[in-house]
Amino acid sequence: MRNVKELYHQLTEQKEFDKRYPAYQPDDGKVHVLYISPCLNGTGYYRMIAPALELNRTKSHAAIISNIHKWDFNKRFDDYDSPLNEKLITWADYVVLPAMLTDVTYILKALKAKNQDLQFVMDLDCNLHAVPKEHLDYGKITKESKQQLLANLAKMNIVTGASEGLLEYYEGLLERFYPKSDVFLEYIPNLVSQFAYQEVEPLAKNETDKVRIGIIGSGATAYDTLSIIGVLKHLQKKYSDKVELILFGWNGKLPGKDEPLKELSPITVKSVSFLEYFDKLNELTLDIALLPMQKVPFNTHGKSFIKYLELAVYAIPVIASDLPPYNEAIENGDTGLLASTPEQWAEATTKLIEDTELRKRIGKSALKQVWRNFSFTGSTIKIYQEVFI
Repeated sequence: MRNVKELYHQLTEQKEFDKRYPAYQPDDGKVHVLYISPCLNGTGYYRMIAPALELNRTKSHAAIISNIHKWDFNKRFDDYDSPLNEKLITWADYVVLPAMLTDVTYILKALKAKNQDLQFVMDLDCNLHAVPKEHLDYGKITKESKQQLLANLAKMNIVTGASEGLLEYYEGLLERFYPKSDVFLEYIPNLVSQFAYQEVEPLAKNETDKVRIGIIGSGATAYDTLSIIGVLKHLQKKYSDKVELILFGWNGKLPGKDEPLKELSPITVKSVSFLEYFDKLNELTLDIALLPMQKVPFNTHGKSFIKYLELAVYAIPVIASDLPPYNEAIENGDTGLLASTPEQWAEATTKLIEDTELRKRIGKSALKQVWRNFSFTGSTIKIYQEVFI
């Protein structure tokens, strides 16, 4: 995280233009990509910060991030003040915006007035049109804001998305409501980068006599965790003295203060800032991680497989729902285990609890796969080079 922290302080503390934006070279012969105001969270990092840092390592592209906002879960991007220096506008070939729920017409006109050749890109990281009622953000996404987001997407030159299912969903909406839009939809997967793991300690190992099973999520997605509550209760009964259940990011409580997992006595670990996330994940020393997911469009046509990749970096074997996007990345039985029914979940978890060697083999295979196929390499950076031409 060293470079990410340095970039954040550079953009928040430096006042002189040249020191804030050292990549600003108007006549370098490169394609210029301007990322607008990401937040210092997972979405901001994977969709803008890491790509910008990686593009700046190429000979063909240069990227600048206008500024980075400290993450506030109560705010949307539209709530932040994001002023743009005119020099950045004239420098850019592409401007990349996060999903916006307010009208962007004025912004686009203002930017075009400064740079007629500018291409506009809006990036989607989740399916805001399919937020389920069980999700804590359901009431925040109004019908009007969904309509405005779609109208904004139709005005773009390119829409990028974090999963193929997400783009398929929005392609259908655009064809239905904006058939004359000529926007291109491009899949840019979330990829892991060495920038996230700078100065992170070597892989930590569980030194206790209990198998540590982790579930990573939040109160917003508790409904996914609760989809396997029967399996968790079965495992607790069967292995009460052999396993520990760790909830990372959720305290186990629902809005009505119900505690559906209370009888399981889970260890709850508070969410941390993104800059501390990878260290904390390593410190948990998980032996197994569970990634349950309900079969709803918000998941299958919205989520990416980044949680699996983050766990794979630490060689933690994963059991995930046999649904997109996880079954698009996991080779069942090799780089992870997939499950659909309660019986399959119980069988897969039992296997990993009882077979230490199987855990090691799957963890190592996942670790190799993530850096080989799902990290920034000479071949995967071409995805960006082909989108920003």
